[in-house]
Amino acid sequence: MSALSPLISAALDAAGPFRHLGQPVLIFNGKAQEVRLRTWMPHFPDPGPFVRIEGSERWYLPLAVPATARIEYRLAVKHRGRWHEVSDPTNPAEATNPFGTNSVVTGPDYKQPPYVLESSPATGELHEIRVNSQALGGRRHHRLYIPLGFRRGSTLPLLIVHDGSDFLRHASLTSAIDFQVMKGAITPLAVLMLDPWDRLTEYGASANHAAHLVEEVLPHLQRRLGMLSQPGERALIGASMGAVASLATAWHFPRQFSHVGLISGSFVDSINDDWPAEIFAPVTDFLEAFGRQPRLERYRAYTSVGRYEGLIDFHRRLNPLLRSAGLKVRAVETWDGHHWGAWRDRLGDCLQFIFPAGVNAPSTA
Repeated sequence: MSALSPLISAALDAAGPFRHLGQPVLIFNGKAQEVRLRTWMPHFPDPGPFVRIEGSERWYLPLAVPATARIEYRLAVKHRGRWHEVSDPTNPAEATNPFGTNSVVTGPDYKQPPYVLESSPATGELHEIRVNSQALGGRRHHRLYIPLGFRRGSTLPLLIVHDGSDFLRHASLTSAIDFQVMKGAITPLAVLMLDPWDRLTEYGASANHAAHLVEEVLPHLQRRLGMLSQPGERALIGASMGAVASLATAWHFPRQFSHVGLISGSFVDSINDDWPAEIFAPVTDFLEAFGRQPRLERYRAYTSVGRYEGLIDFHRRLNPLLRSAGLKVRAVETWDGHHWGAWRDRLGDCLQFIFPAGVNAPSTA
């Protein structure tokens, strides 16, 4: 019997993972032939299968993780020869995503951002934006978040968020903005939340997507709300393919924006079995074009990526490319994966870098 087994048995009455020598230990109770951890993080070291305590239906798995790590996972349970996945029934800590929920375990020094833990007074109101698009075809629906007390004709900095509804639901977008504004860390701003129809096509460095935003959506905001924003006070952010869309849109219309936030961007610069051409060829083509003619010399670029992601090497090549092109870059790596919870955690840092208080102060026409 493992030396940990008595500790595990004593801890099973407690809810959630417990810690041994500062490290988390996951537990599972139930009939199974085998139990394994699923993380969807290619660079997370495989901890092996759960260990069953002899003569029981109790299983445990010690994890060795960095102090600030945040791990999303599910349990893969083999029973009667068949595998099925479940959230950890002993762990109440969960994170949502567009496909459901994952369980979460963290290192001893991990801290959630304050905008997740603390509520703040609402500093904005949400509007539906509907635009008939010739660039993309069909009627597109987006959202606009503007500060309370906004007056028609006012000039406001504008944050444009790709996958806006998912950032709203799964990454505490408006809470992060409200908290930062209330604390005086960023200037009040408007937030345009974009939602795609065909995400991989529209966000794959598409010139049509860029034209839809610049030539259709931005003029619509000015006509409908009298909302003015100067190109030097506009930022584009996104995660995964949304980060690609952010950089590519700025590149297609370099004089319309001044900052980009690139979170876990799918900046694939080579095609192989893991990164197929039918999805990523437009991205590799864009990166080649960007390398030849970057166009964004005075931009501020915030980039972040999890060290457990399959995208980590691409990001480590992207950052020197951005710097050599004349962008001011803040590059962040975290002990996390390609998850909405990780992207939520980066929002505050990203906002403070691209919209620091006093730099993009609003004015009234």
